[in-house]
Amino acid sequence: MWRGRWIMLICLVLALAGGFAYIETATPIYTSTAKLYLDYGGIPVVQTQESARIPRTDRYLYTQAELLVSQRILGAVFELPEIRRLRTFANVTIPMAYLRKNIHVEVGRRDEIVSISFSSPHATEVPQIVNDIVEAYLASRSDSQQRNSAQVMKMLQEEMARASDELNGKRDELAEFESTSMPLSLGSDQGSGVAQLYLSLQMEYTQAQLRASDAELFYRSAQMLAKDPETLRQYARTRSQVAAYAGGGSEIAPLEAQLIAGQSDLDALLAELTPDHPRIALLTAQLERIRTTIDELNGRFVRVLLAAAERQYIEAKDREEELAGLYHEQRQQVAELNSELNRYRRLITEVSDLEAHCQTVRTQIREVRTIVGEDVGQLRMKILEPAMVAQLPSHPQKSKIMAMAMILGLLAGGALSVLRDFMDQTLRSGDEIAAVLGVPVLGVVPAMSQRETVPSRGRKVHLQPDAPEAEAFRTVRTAIFFGAPKEARTILVTSPAAGDGKSTLVSNLAIAMAQAGQKTILLDADFRKPMQHVIFEVEHDQGGLSAVLTGQMKLAEAIQRTDTDGLSLLPCGPAVSNPSEILNSPRFTRLLTCLAEAYDRVIIDAPPVTVVADAQILGATCDITMLVLRAGKSTKKIGQRAIDDLQRVGARLLGTVVNDVARSGDRYGYYGTYGRSNGSGRSGSKAVKNRQVPSDGSGPKSAVAITSKGDR
Repeated sequence: MWRGRWIMLICLVLALAGGFAYIETATPIYTSTAKLYLDYGGIPVVQTQESARIPRTDRYLYTQAELLVSQRILGAVFELPEIRRLRTFANVTIPMAYLRKNIHVEVGRRDEIVSISFSSPHATEVPQIVNDIVEAYLASRSDSQQRNSAQVMKMLQEEMARASDELNGKRDELAEFESTSMPLSLGSDQGSGVAQLYLSLQMEYTQAQLRASDAELFYRSAQMLAKDPETLRQYARTRSQVAAYAGGGSEIAPLEAQLIAGQSDLDALLAELTPDHPRIALLTAQLERIRTTIDELNGRFVRVLLAAAERQYIEAKDREEELAGLYHEQRQQVAELNSELNRYRRLITEVSDLEAHCQTVRTQIREVRTIVGEDVGQLRMKILEPAMVAQLPSHPQKSKIMAMAMILGLLAGGALSVLRDFMDQTLRSGDEIAAVLGVPVLGVVPAMSQRETVPSRGRKVHLQPDAPEAEAFRTVRTAIFFGAPKEARTILVTSPAAGDGKSTLVSNLAIAMAQAGQKTILLDADFRKPMQHVIFEVEHDQGGLSAVLTGQMKLAEAIQRTDTDGLSLLPCGPAVSNPSEILNSPRFTRLLTCLAEAYDRVIIDAPPVTVVADAQILGATCDITMLVLRAGKSTKKIGQRAIDDLQRVGARLLGTVVNDVARSGDRYGYYGTYGRSNGSGRSGSKAVKNRQVPSDGSGPKSAVAITSKGDR
């Protein structure tokens, strides 16, 4: 929206201008309003028990609002001669329809006031029309809509007779109930006794259920332990009554003691005598008799105990069933008692309400008798405020229209700005490029003045080292130093399309690297539209890269010096008809290898990657590749296409450089503060044109190294 602020401003101005024009050209409309008040002329008609003391008037008011604009009322208004002569209806084909359409009746939401409004361009005629409608409405109220005192008195007497009959009937019903069912009423001794007996039976029945459950558990357990008399005897000791009834097994204990003692004597004799000795045989026979006796006693104990447990369980179950019947019978009596108590309370309440209602009706009858000759109970409409001549027009409302125009202008401008931004795929900042394209941003170069010449912009680092643009190029150089591999010597610089500023970046980057102490050569491989010879102001028609690759000139003769120490230039050379084939030849590959051996950095200016295939060929050969994008010109689509084209051939993309970024916010203003104040490195002299490397060996290292390798 900030980028589209001018669109928003234009829309706002147009909307305000349109609102102002509408206000100036619109016909002023005047509105007059009369107010009617709903008045209670006496007391309200007797109400039912469910209704409120004040009768509801909302339906009545809405009904009267419809009557105000009914055909009968408006027809009576148009019968007046002065209404027919009004200018408001002069050019109206159907006056009745026009009046009905423009009359507005509103019912108050929190009061009993009805407002009647009418609008017309003629301010003096509007209140006359409204007041005539109100007078016609008040005059048309029918006598049948009003209730006189006799009618009200008759209604009150009828209501009194009905209420008295109903009260007498309820009193008789209450008296009969008290005479027949009074012992069961709340607070009687019989009622309290029934409730207490019910609670007692409930407690006793619960205890009987517990006893029956416990007896059943003991009986089932005794059955399971019948085969183990000793365990059963120990378990039976927990039930003292059953154990005592079964004998408890007291005579078994002495026999078991004798059995244990005899067994000990038998073991002692067996140690001294043979098994067939008479004493041993006698003792063995005695022990067998004791065991037999114990078994008989155990069997009798088990039988007696099981019989006792079963009898106890049956008795407990019978008691439970007996108490269950008594409990359910008593609960039924309690339920009947509660029903009678509820009926008794209800009768008392009804008698009390009817007595209060009869008293209210008597009071209203006395009030009616005090009123003589007045209508009672009617809803009367009174004129609260008559319609007056409006001093100011009600339409158009200047402030409201201008506010709406401002809001609509802002909304339209915002919508157009968002739509424009949504449809605009242009990349505008480094953060946006990094987020959208997913590649790192090596640096951001601010926009340069278009009044500067191409050589001035292309050698900004050399000519104006303190400028913010020069500092931006040195930032890119630093990013390459720390981001590229140490063995990377050949650097390809390309862009998605022409005019992105890659040639300016290449020349300034080469100068910055040379100033950093690295021997650098700038190779102009853009055979389509070469620019480096223009930037460095050298001749390239007599020789250059194309002449070297075609064998017309030796490399040492084609390399030219620049006015920057440590920087050499290999211009493009004469135009060729097959640039892609030349760049894709083994001869160019060997040339690039030799330059990488002779120089620390070989920077190559390549054509746009999406226009021709030259940049892809060079990207597959060079160590690293840099992509130059121009803020406000390069789009997401063409940027992604350029990256895909480079990655498709295996180019090692180091990152992107954002060129021509707007200086809004003075993002780069601080660079000048920390620049070189002594002017070191600034050269005011122009570069020597057509400066070539001497062939006697005094030239740069690259010329010596390359010329020593035969035909290369």
